[in-house]
Amino acid sequence: MDLKQAMAARHSVRAYAAKQLDEAALDVILRAGCAGPVGMGRYENLHITVVQDAGKIARISQATQKVTGSQDDPLYGPPAYILLSARAEVDAGISFVNAAGVMQNMALAAAEQGAGSVIIWASSQGIEQDAQLKADLGIPAGYKAVLGASFGYPAQTDSTLKDMGMTISVNRV
Repeated sequence: MDLKQAMAARHSVRAYAAKQLDEAALDVILRAGCAGPVGMGRYENLHITVVQDAGKIARISQATQKVTGSQDDPLYGPPAYILLSARAEVDAGISFVNAAGVMQNMALAAAEQGAGSVIIWASSQGIEQDAQLKADLGIPAGYKAVLGASFGYPAQTDSTLKDMGMTISVNRV
């Protein structure tokens, strides 16, 4: 699958098969994240946490429910969850931009590997508000949770491709 196909195929997945991501697929996803654009090339300002333990994923879901007020599973039952954390002293704006670029690379790589993802911003807020959960996830001291996403194989195959047309208004000056 080439990049254009991956972009057209990538969509938010909100139901996952019980199967864990293959190690080879997860490696491709993580390497794609590590190749993501980061301001001034300061990759040391980010940290990636991969969560595959069902109990910890359930705790992240519960923490996210506290933020959203929803009783539904806000993570959609994934076999894997990936969190991006950033050094707390780095400007929040650049941390979010860096995390978004890294996460988009991982989402595209997941699509290319036949997996899916859905970005859940509120999950990082839930983790950040639960000091014990943050510690149990091994987030390094001095880092703040900024962006998380669920990853896994879709429960149902969806071969629908996105329209690659101009869907956002554009002006040229």
